[in-house]
Amino acid sequence: MGTYGRQIYAAWQGKELLRDILSLTVTRRHVAPDHSAISAARHRFFAHVADHSHLPELVTLAETIEQWWDGIETYLTTGITNAASEGNNRLIKLEARNAFGFRNRANQRLRSHCATTRRSRREAHPHKIRRPDNLALFAAISRLPERQQDVFILRHCEGYSVDQVALHLGVKPATVRSTERYAKTRLQQILAPERQGH
Repeated sequence: MGTYGRQIYAAWQGKELLRDILSLTVTRRHVAPDHSAISAARHRFFAHVADHSHLPELVTLAETIEQWWDGIETYLTTGITNAASEGNNRLIKLEARNAFGFRNRANQRLRSHCATTRRSRREAHPHKIRRPDNLALFAAISRLPERQQDVFILRHCEGYSVDQVALHLGVKPATVRSTERYAKTRLQQILAPERQGH
């Protein structure tokens, strides 16, 4: 094995040792990990990096792990992570960048809400969002009252049931159904002139 091969192999070993640490996560094993097991796995990783300190990528990785260790250890022992919120923040920033910034707070709220729905994250096809029909629907949704926007997005973008939306908004299921009905009626009224014009 040549020099580059040994370097790649050392980096691969470091990656596997890091995966050994993450495999101790409570959510993966369904039992709380032993602190001694976490310490041992962490020691093996840092010992490997010390033995290969001539590789700057491994050293940088180790420095990052050391810097964020408190958060990593919390994740290992509790399974609690802010990954979902960080992912949503990234999508919201990307949406703002694509829109060249927001000047209207209501528009920002609606665009951010739509961009972070489960369906949008799963499909992740930006070109689908920019089709004329979708843009017309988006503009129509933005003209609904705030509560109707919430119900329509949760029901038809997120895919939540009536009972789930009611629990999320703190209202009765009957209120969700009536709000959704009003929202659909209003959307039909808004979109009808545009469709007749085509």
